[in-house]
Amino acid sequence: MSTDDKDAQAASSASPANPRGKFAQDLVLKLAAARAGSSRAASLVIPRLYLSDAISAMDAGILRKYNITHILSVTQHPLTYPELLGKGGQGVRDLAILHIPLMDTARADLLGVLQRSTEYIQGVLDSPEESGNVLVHCIEGISRSVAVVCAYLIFAKGYTAAEAVDYVKSKRSVSSPNPGFVAQLSRWAERLEEQAKARVPANS
Repeated sequence: MSTDDKDAQAASSASPANPRGKFAQDLVLKLAAARAGSSRAASLVIPRLYLSDAISAMDAGILRKYNITHILSVTQHPLTYPELLGKGGQGVRDLAILHIPLMDTARADLLGVLQRSTEYIQGVLDSPEESGNVLVHCIEGISRSVAVVCAYLIFAKGYTAAEAVDYVKSKRSVSSPNPGFVAQLSRWAERLEEQAKARVPANS
């Protein structure tokens, strides 16, 4: 079991309904912080799309610095996020949050969540630039979130799985999706290619 997955399991009591939730979430973040090193910072992958660990995603200063308005969380259990003041310090700016439960194991069904995650990212990037940016995170920003961002690049840029992983590594050196995720990214690329071929008229 990967360290990312162990942290996600430790957060299993982090829901508001569980009185141990706050303690569990704090423990997860302390464990992530102890190992974070170069994974601590949020990384710009392409314009308006950022990738980070959970600690950065829960840091109000980082969210304001990069004008993050949308968060895509790829952890086993949901975390909580800070309230952000609107422009001029007036009111509270709501974060749009999509949580997609996923474990960091080779057998986890990454392929089953990629349509939803890709559509979410595309929806943000299709909106006017002034509407804000999107941050994708897992616990350490190394495997799950990287795989989701790679899947988006395969969709948007036409990359192969290997090209997408190499590109994200060039932007975030700690990136290392687990082997099962890499295999599923290859199947995702094949699926998108088949869909593209099916849309081409037979007489073209």
